[in-house]
Amino acid sequence: MATFSQTFMDKIDSGSTIIWVYLNGDEGRAERQIKQLVEIYNKQADNDLQWHSWNNVAGATWDSKVLDPQMALLQCRDQIGGNALILMKDLHKYLNGEGPKNLSLRRALSELCTTHALCNDKQTRVICLLSDTPTPHPCIAEYCDVIDYDLPTYDEMEVDVVDFILDSVKKGNKGKKAAKCAPELKEKVVRSLLGTTAEEAARIFAFAVATCGGLNDGVLNVIAAEKAKVIRKIDGLRFIPNEHIPDVETVGGFSRFLEWLRRRARAYTRHARTVKLSLPRGAVLIGPPGTGKTHVAKTAAKALGLDLVLLDIGSMFDKYVGGSEAKIRDALAMVKAMPNAFLMVDEIDKSFGGAHEGQAADSGVASRVLSYFLNWLSERDMGSDENRTFVMVTMNRTAGVPEELLRPGRFDRVWSTDLPTPDERAEILKIHLRLQHCEPDNYDKHLKRVVTKTNEYTGAELEETVISARNDAYDDRMSAWEDKGKKGTPPGIADIEPTIEELMAAAAEISPVSRLNVESVTAIRKFCQENTYPVNGERLQNTTKSRAARGVSTRRSAAKSDPANN
Repeated sequence: MATFSQTFMDKIDSGSTIIWVYLNGDEGRAERQIKQLVEIYNKQADNDLQWHSWNNVAGATWDSKVLDPQMALLQCRDQIGGNALILMKDLHKYLNGEGPKNLSLRRALSELCTTHALCNDKQTRVICLLSDTPTPHPCIAEYCDVIDYDLPTYDEMEVDVVDFILDSVKKGNKGKKAAKCAPELKEKVVRSLLGTTAEEAARIFAFAVATCGGLNDGVLNVIAAEKAKVIRKIDGLRFIPNEHIPDVETVGGFSRFLEWLRRRARAYTRHARTVKLSLPRGAVLIGPPGTGKTHVAKTAAKALGLDLVLLDIGSMFDKYVGGSEAKIRDALAMVKAMPNAFLMVDEIDKSFGGAHEGQAADSGVASRVLSYFLNWLSERDMGSDENRTFVMVTMNRTAGVPEELLRPGRFDRVWSTDLPTPDERAEILKIHLRLQHCEPDNYDKHLKRVVTKTNEYTGAELEETVISARNDAYDDRMSAWEDKGKKGTPPGIADIEPTIEELMAAAAEISPVSRLNVESVTAIRKFCQENTYPVNGERLQNTTKSRAARGVSTRRSAAKSDPANN
């Protein structure tokens, strides 16, 4: 893949008139780099490309009083002698705006391009726009060459930020040891800063060093906390620190899926990198609402040892031209720059369900955002160290969701959840009893009564059963204590453990979704049975048998039906 520098130089050589540089932040860094490229370009072949710039506050380098964008644009043709590259920082906002003046500005730009007034056999004048949107207005799009300016790579982050800060600390401390950094710690620091702009990284790292009183392992915790705040600035992205991710011990009924994750976790080791092992792309979890998809998806990040980033695609949609596309590009650019990211898109069917059918209502915005997301999924090179992102998507339904989202090559596995079996319900109930400070062993064999009572309940409904029963038990114990005049000590943790009868009563008050929405749940379960890998072993065998009974070909023969071994 060509670098920004090479692409930029090639565009100048090929006679580009308008170079539209789409920034993921780092305007100052981009300006410095482009200026350096002009200097290199002039040295390579004795070119004489002058450097000029304009913005709507400082004006132009050839005339500081030129603040009007249209006048500045026309003066690129009339007031500059010789060959030049003119960097324009604010022009894109006017070009993409709506109104008579914006229309005139777009007409002026198109006239300059169609008449070859800037680039011809006598002169070369290239206008370079630094833009925060990847999409020029449709009226001028054909005249613009769009180049993405990505966030810093590992090498750029190490040299331009970390080494620079370390050198500054060393000078400030007159060469004391506080500025020294062990190679392993330095690598962790650089990787933890990836995904931020150079300016953000410099502030974060300097703050971490100051807060920790030097360079030690503590800076990594500070960087993680500050990075979460930076990621929060981007619409639709949220960073979850590793310590806030639930453990796999809180998961019940996902044995096959968790075993697959355990096997794939080895791909992220140093040794796997030395043997050039391809990294896993990700997985899809499909199933009825409340079957634990969101919870287990979060635990998967910890199981793989990755940083959890949540992407809310619904918040990407914007009313302005190119706004939605810019938001999804910004979000995915940050994720791509992070070396160990676990990107979770929860309930993606809510955002893209019916994306194709809804084009008339939203001018095709959902379809374009989906298209960009799908292309990003497909084009990732998981054999390199450039993109180590594991993508986890959850879905409650498949109706209206484009088939291309689930096609092979974008994800490694499409897994399915289902209503828990009796053994799984017992396991889930015990997990939630422990989480609610109750001792599962106290219920002995009587817990089977609750298991039977909760047939066709989802994991979320089992959780609510335990929580509701414990709250009711607390109210009953407190009422009894108050009726006795509050004599003695108030009920303790052990005293408010719900009885089996209280658990049964709490379960009876819940109306499970499998009975409220029978048609929808039946449809998703049928799709999953025929097209996915069940998350546990028991249903995998049953599904294989049911497929064979219907004459439907399976992905693998019965002897090779274990997806964890693939």
